Amino acid sequence: MTDIEYFEKHIPHRINLLVTFRERFADLPEEKRQKIRDLFRCSKDISLLMARFLLNELGIKLKKGDRSLTREEGAEWKKRIAEYKLKSLELSDLLSNKNLCEDVLIVLIAANRAVAHIDEKHVDHNLKTVEDEPSLIRVINYIENTIKINFYEFTNRHNYNEIMSYDYNEMHRDRFVI
Repeated sequence: MTDIEYFEKHIPHRINLLVTFRERFADLPEEKRQKIRDLFRCSKDISLLMARFLLNELGIKLKKGDRSLTREEGAEWKKRIAEYKLKSLELSDLLSNKNLCEDVLIVLIAANRAVAHIDEKHVDHNLKTVEDEPSLIRVINYIENTIKINFYEFTNRHNYNEIMSYDYNEMHRDRFVI
């Protein structure tokens, strides 16, 4: 993948998938959510998966079944960081923010276990109700901002806001009416 493909298409596409839940459903009343329950569930699941993917890109992971965050140290990840000259996220920085760290754990546990499970007995996480969603929204906000800073501002080669306004990255939020 070229530098341009990574920064202008690969990461923006995943950012759009990450923020879809926040943009489309965070403030949507329950009765409207139920009318489009399939889209709501898909949006929530993909936001969870993209949170896991993008945190991994930043160097943070949660192994399936674990309850503590670890540093990504794989050779492929190290190569990507070096190739695109990215700034990874320091695990100690994340761990020092106890509330955010708890939110990230909640989101990653859900991403590792609950995505695409329909039977309630397989859903062992704390993102089941609308009251639980602020954790997901805070993590989405954190990841989006951290990617913007660590990948775009840090490299000083690409303008995040400009790239996100390209036709193929524009989400057209104004068109979503229920």
